Amino acid sequence: MRTDAKYYKTSGTSASSPLAAGVAALLFSTPCPSFAALIKSDRIAAARAVRDALFNGVQKTNNLKTYVKYGGYLDAYGALVNMQGVCGGQLDIPTQTGSLAIEKITLSPGNIEVKYITPKPGSYTMAIYDASGKLVRSDKFEVAEFGNNTLNYANDNFVQGVYYFNLISDTANAAKASFIW
Repeated sequence: MRTDAKYYKTSGTSASSPLAAGVAALLFSTPCPSFAALIKSDRIAAARAVRDALFNGVQKTNNLKTYVKYGGYLDAYGALVNMQGVCGGQLDIPTQTGSLAIEKITLSPGNIEVKYITPKPGSYTMAIYDASGKLVRSDKFEVAEFGNNTLNYANDNFVQGVYYFNLISDTANAAKASFIW
C-alpha cells in the first residue's frame, strides 16, 4: 500500500477484505452465458458460486494452514478456474504465456538469467550448447500456470564463448545465442 509516495506493509482484514471483494466483483463479470443467466434467475446461487470459486481457488501453503480458515492466500486465477463449473466448462481462460520463446538472457557476475515464455503449463527442457554444437547442459523442468518464468545458472560453470540456449517442448523449440565472458 502507498501513502505519501512511500510504500508500507499492511496485513489482516483491512488489507485482505478489499482484495477479496475486488476479485469477487471480477468473478461476477465472468464472460459466460450460463453464469449471466444464473445471476438473473437466482442471485443467491450466483453469489454462492462466486464464494465457492474464491474459497476453492485458494493457494494452500504450509505457513498459513493453521492460521487462516482455508489454509492459504487468495488466488484470483485459481478462483477464475473454479468458475468453469458454473460455466459448464465453456469458459475460455487466458494464460500468462504466449508462443514458445526465450525472451532475454542476462549476464551478471556469477549468474546467467534466462527469461522465457511458453504457450501452456507443462514439461520443458532447456538445452545449452557451445559454439561447436556440443551439449553442455540439459535441464528438464515444469512450468506452472503462473509464476516466474526464469531459469538461473551459475556462470562459473561456463568457459568464455558463444552458447546457444534452446527451449524445447513436445512440439516446438526456441533458441537464442549469448556470449558468456
